Amino acid sequence: MTYTPDIKRYQQLVYGGPTGSVDCTAWGGALVTDAHTQGATKLSGRAIRLASSEPTPDPGSPGLNVGQVDAAIYRLTKGRVNLDTPDPRDPSRDSIKRHLIAGRWANIAVNRGVLVSRGYGGSNGFRGSHDITLHCRPGDPTPIIGDPLVPYYIRSSWDAVLDAAQAVTASGLLFLSYTRDLIPEYHCPIKPTPPETLERFYVYSVSNGVITGRKADATRGFDATCTAPRYFPGVHARRLVRLLGGAREGKYVDARRAREV
Repeated sequence: MTYTPDIKRYQQLVYGGPTGSVDCTAWGGALVTDAHTQGATKLSGRAIRLASSEPTPDPGSPGLNVGQVDAAIYRLTKGRVNLDTPDPRDPSRDSIKRHLIAGRWANIAVNRGVLVSRGYGGSNGFRGSHDITLHCRPGDPTPIIGDPLVPYYIRSSWDAVLDAAQAVTASGLLFLSYTRDLIPEYHCPIKPTPPETLERFYVYSVSNGVITGRKADATRGFDATCTAPRYFPGVHARRLVRLLGGAREGKYVDARRAREV
């Protein structure tokens, strides 16, 4: 089973000390550090704040940004945890989905009012600029919110979380840090062997982590990225991968067709 940190440990208003009310990004960084190290490294948002380039909040802009948090975590862990913080102009909505479905976690800035308006604010109605974490459970592409204002995880929707992230600035830039790859990258080439012009294979139906059926398919050839192989019980129990690109995105196929990059 994939490790999931106890989010109750990462509540900024409970454990944050004198700067807790403005340390959401630091607490999000602490949560993804726990996830990235599979529980081996547990930091606090307060420790990240004190190790950052801004230990005393700037009154005009008291929150930390994801780059400051990334640098502080690197310093605190002596380089053992080095988050992937892209230029905010680079990530796309599709690339974020691919990274999270493949097993990464993200620490991401959001306009929380978007989430509250769509029913994803949990037990807290704060609507300002904020930071949350996002991840997906194995075999389930639904984004899960980890919010340092809410002591439980929240199942959300891609439109809600990505709209909230793009609403942080008028330009729609995306400010986030990923955990580095927790699992190897895989791709799935399915191509006919000449002189054949079609390759036949099965597409599997999965519901709640269980294989419920399969359907024959055929292709002239494609090569899609995919998740790591995972065992699924059910009527055709076996290891499957979930395709992450192309016309068959989201479909499950036999893991024996996948290759590690």
